[in-house]
Amino acid sequence: MKVPIAEACFIDANIIFYIHDIKQHNFPDVIEKVYKKVIIHPEVLKELSLSGQAFANEKIRLGKWILFDDSKLTTTEQRMYLNNITEIDNKLNEIDIRRGKQESAGTGEIYSLAAASVINAEYICSNDYSIKDVIQEVPLMVYPNSDDEQEPDFIKQHHFLDLCQIICDGNLMERNQIFKCYKTALRLVKLDDPDHYNELIKQFHDTIPIPTLR
Repeated sequence: MKVPIAEACFIDANIIFYIHDIKQHNFPDVIEKVYKKVIIHPEVLKELSLSGQAFANEKIRLGKWILFDDSKLTTTEQRMYLNNITEIDNKLNEIDIRRGKQESAGTGEIYSLAAASVINAEYICSNDYSIKDVIQEVPLMVYPNSDDEQEPDFIKQHHFLDLCQIICDGNLMERNQIFKCYKTALRLVKLDDPDHYNELIKQFHDTIPIPTLR
């Protein structure tokens, strides 16, 4: 995938936690090299720690990220936006009940998806695994390049591992650097659930294999 990706991307709190937490190899600055237009919803900002909020606000101040402002929506868009929030929230609750989970996604994801579907943002970067089902089942579709003469397509989700793969494929960082950052991001998982940690490490190697010498 060619980077930077031109289409707008909403970034979620769990991804911001990772990129802010990882201090190695300038990883906190790599997200803007992946997405040309990074948007953060105010509800996501609220979910961050104080240090996370300071990090995000500095990105916004420098013009590297855009803070979504629903007051700039038209009356029709405002109505769609509010309807989408309710519909996404209801669908997420339905999916959680079906899976036997509770509140798998936060308010930030719900509001980000609602906003993305209204302004035709084609990507959301989030590590929440219920989002894909929500996108498919609502459904949440956007017009590529905001061109309503084109066929609408589903909003695309990038998980943290997807982000790592794009960084590697785009030659933004070396694979060994990305792997070190990936392991750093998962250090709490390693402490809480070593088996799951090992599964995630295997997923990394399967998704981003070590280059073979020719």
